[in-house]
Amino acid sequence: MKSYRPLWPETTIFVGAGATASLGMPMTAAQGKCIDELAHTEELDGLEELLEKNEWFSPYNSDVYDLLVLLGHRLKSRITDILPEEQLALDRQFPMLGSEDRTDRLVGLRRHYDWDALRRVVLACPNVKDKGNLLRDVFNILDMHIQSGSGFEVSPNGFRDHGDGPMFLHQQRLIGARNALVMLINLMFACGYQRLLKRPDDALSKYCSMAHELGKLMQEEGLRLHAAGIPMDDRRFFLMSYAIVSLNFDPLFLWFLMNANGELNKNHAPYVSAPGTAAAPLRMFSGLGHPWAVRRIVNPAKADGSGQIWHPFNEASLQRVNDPEHSTGRRARISKFFFPHGSCCWRQCPNCGKLTVHLGEEWSVRSPTLFPPSLLKSFLWGSSPRSREEEQKREGGHYDAVQCLYCGSQTAAQHVPMIMQTSFKGDYPPCIEETQREVRACLQGTRHIVFLGYSLPPDDTVWRAFLAARKSREEKVYCSVVSGQHGPDRWLMGEELADFVEKNRGDTDLSIQTIESAFEIFDKDRVRAYTGGIPQVFGEGTDVRVRLKEMLYPESWGPDCFKDPLLGRLRDEDTARSGG
Repeated sequence: MKSYRPLWPETTIFVGAGATASLGMPMTAAQGKCIDELAHTEELDGLEELLEKNEWFSPYNSDVYDLLVLLGHRLKSRITDILPEEQLALDRQFPMLGSEDRTDRLVGLRRHYDWDALRRVVLACPNVKDKGNLLRDVFNILDMHIQSGSGFEVSPNGFRDHGDGPMFLHQQRLIGARNALVMLINLMFACGYQRLLKRPDDALSKYCSMAHELGKLMQEEGLRLHAAGIPMDDRRFFLMSYAIVSLNFDPLFLWFLMNANGELNKNHAPYVSAPGTAAAPLRMFSGLGHPWAVRRIVNPAKADGSGQIWHPFNEASLQRVNDPEHSTGRRARISKFFFPHGSCCWRQCPNCGKLTVHLGEEWSVRSPTLFPPSLLKSFLWGSSPRSREEEQKREGGHYDAVQCLYCGSQTAAQHVPMIMQTSFKGDYPPCIEETQREVRACLQGTRHIVFLGYSLPPDDTVWRAFLAARKSREEKVYCSVVSGQHGPDRWLMGEELADFVEKNRGDTDLSIQTIESAFEIFDKDRVRAYTGGIPQVFGEGTDVRVRLKEMLYPESWGPDCFKDPLLGRLRDEDTARSGG
């Protein structure tokens, strides 16, 4: 009897905040700094000045100012109280609503997004220098108390309260505080993306070139496996040799890959054939790690209302497409792409609990509608309602409404399942729990782990534990660190890397701490690093292909498996076929 050894991608890439920092996406420390400074600013004049001098929400500073005013930045005793400046903001943002409807919308916003409670929680946290840690503290405090069903007392914290004694924040207010935190983080990413689209430089070009070359490499990989006689419905054929674990909330890397694959599938797909069947184009797809539904990426003006839901390929459907007994008109390969912390583009239905994924209304890396709409009209990003029900919600001032693809209920900005990975193991939403389980399984089979802009912080105990568990397996695992900036434009390894770390210890621009963390988990002789920056590691022009192969499948380092990443698939006769 043959042994069973599950096949997983040979290389797993952890994408962190540093991977998209050059595109203007906020890193964890910047997110924490924003929330901290907003929470500590009491007067409205100071709030307006703070927003203007920072680009957290630029070019939507005035709208974010109105939003925070509406949510009660000036403290009051009752949720229904409306101060003069709040009435002005209400009139600006919801002019089409009648007086009573405006008040109802305002009260609903304050109830679901408790900015006052979030400010008090932030001010109750230790005033740490590392604002990334502050953000983790806030998530920890909120999740711990919400999941235990309890609340806690906070002091006035210097606010001009209506009383001198402490205030008790019960569980419902903490839920509102968490909603406000997630909403503001999502808003930061969405505003950053809108700024990116308006930048005069072609900041996206290196990322798009990388995604395009990666797609071409996967085409060539498929042709080689096909030429070796591996059946197309075998996991060894259709599963690509890389997986991506995005620890970012933004969907940019996924979007780059999906668009690159789409262009290759349309214009440059090679043809393959199974015995007895006609040749068919070989197409590349990015799997979402779980069979979730996506709002169809199409201009609503061209939609007939019957095709709202789109089910992207997953391993189950792709295996059927590649079945040699069926002439499907195409053959395909798929990669693994995971969001184990959740994503800005997710909405979890409050009624049925199913997940809807929003990826905009057009196939373009410059699509302005990539991010879901948020609370104000300015935050629609140019998107249109997909149904009469969504249109009616928007007419009532609920601009963030996105209809569930499964049961038709409306989701809002508060229904984005996102977590901050901390030492506190919470009761995660099922979509995140299932994703993390599959990532753990993927890590058990990978042979090369790439940290692409991921800092592997010391308090990130869950991922450190997962990685340590992988190291303990019999088959060796290697680690490549891509982080920092201004370092040498080449890979460092062995004694040269150890000397580099020793000479530059404490240099945050070179992300020495990340390299040292990798040393702690993996053996030093299995760690290498590139500190020249991202996207510099991708190179330019004809150099992109060479650099990408060196990053993912380094011929200059490690055992023979790196010189030929498919060696195991081609030689291992004991690998069981997925279909049995």
